[in-house]
Amino acid sequence: MCIAKLQKDIASKIGIKFSRDEDETTRAGMLFETLSQKSRFVMILDDLWEKVSLERIGIPEPSNGSKLVLTTRSSDVCRQLGCRVIKVKSLTEEDAWKLFLEKVGRDIFNILGVEPIARSIVKRVQECTERIKPQKKSANGFNDEMFQQLQFSYDRLKDPALQHCFLSCALYQEEEEGLIQLWVVEGLVEEMESKQAEFDKGYAIMNRLVSNCLLEVFTHFGNARIVKMHDLIRYTALHIAESRFLVKAGTMLEKAPDVQECSMNLEKVSIMKNRWLYIPLEMSPPKCPRLTTLLLSDCDIASIPKGFFKHMDALKLWYKEYSKRLLRPNGCTQDS
Repeated sequence: MCIAKLQKDIASKIGIKFSRDEDETTRAGMLFETLSQKSRFVMILDDLWEKVSLERIGIPEPSNGSKLVLTTRSSDVCRQLGCRVIKVKSLTEEDAWKLFLEKVGRDIFNILGVEPIARSIVKRVQECTERIKPQKKSANGFNDEMFQQLQFSYDRLKDPALQHCFLSCALYQEEEEGLIQLWVVEGLVEEMESKQAEFDKGYAIMNRLVSNCLLEVFTHFGNARIVKMHDLIRYTALHIAESRFLVKAGTMLEKAPDVQECSMNLEKVSIMKNRWLYIPLEMSPPKCPRLTTLLLSDCDIASIPKGFFKHMDALKLWYKEYSKRLLRPNGCTQDS
């Protein structure tokens, strides 16, 4: 767990502003002081996979006037934090059906033949939920059976291009059009007679991933679609990619990963959404001859050292301005 990111998230909710200068301990002190002055508060930490130190984060021990609630799939986390466990059971098939109707609406059944298909889908989702309940947790935080189920979904895609597109979603690019643009530029979408045809193919791939429950779709401003990958699926994708991917997006990095973290096998790097990130001018050029994609969007990087791309012969794009522009290492640009 990234303590710095968690501290930043809490600070944004309680009106504290951090600058570049505070270290982890200072941030923890600022949070602790502000929270201690509140007579009552409820804090919810969602989807924890490991024990966290409340003191290190800056969260006071819960008192009569405050509550700390956390959600986790791991009973070990509950035990280590001394929590009172409230087990949330999976929905029954009937409850799952009621929730489906609540979200989708009954009007959909005006279409002939839809109801039996919908019931079948709800039943399958409920069965999948039962299957991935943690049984035997492995060192990386989720159990072998869970990983096998998710790996099976990946294998069922069969088409290597579709699988590559799926893995690229783990880089934290969440705006649908931007993702498809990335696929087109990288050559993951086959070259066609026009750019529009290539984008149409990209949308078809996106819909395949959504229909296979590997991505979730949300509507954003202006009806733009945002696609998100569940943490478990992201972990699986990064596990499959192994040393080929380096993803440190949204982790409040202040300095670009050291050259030692780069490897000859790296193909994709995402350090986007780290707005305080800087690249030291004295940094040695990373040696990543297989790197095709470098995502730096939403980082407010002021400058990049001369010769930074020297050993990136395979680089097809580096993505600097979030969802705005694709920049190639030779300085040429392609508008989105």
